[in-house]
Amino acid sequence: MFRARVVGFTLLEVMIAMAIIGLVVAQLSSAIGQSHFALNRLEEKTLAHWVAMNKMTEIQVTKARPKLGSKEDWVEMANREWKITTKVTATETKGLHLVEVSVGFRDSEGTITLLRGLKGQGWESG
Repeated sequence: MFRARVVGFTLLEVMIAMAIIGLVVAQLSSAIGQSHFALNRLEEKTLAHWVAMNKMTEIQVTKARPKLGSKEDWVEMANREWKITTKVTATETKGLHLVEVSVGFRDSEGTITLLRGLKGQGWESG
């Protein structure tokens, strides 16, 4: 009597393989979610930095010295509303001011980026 040889997987082997595949899919899903969150955060930080650089450039190219104190502005960029807080303080050097530009979302109290620069009185020819 010859026994027929059965080729295939047992139920236990199939269940173990399915469990491993399930764990791998869960880990991949988690990694994709974290990657998506990181990408959104990076986009927010990049846009906020551009808004801050635009404001700082505007202050730097203006001939007049900015007034001491804080000021809030709002601007739209990339279909988002941004809150710009500009703080100007005097330094120990006469004619030189420290300018801090912080940017966050319009409806939020948090700051996404902070940019610091110096604004001098400038030289006039004549």
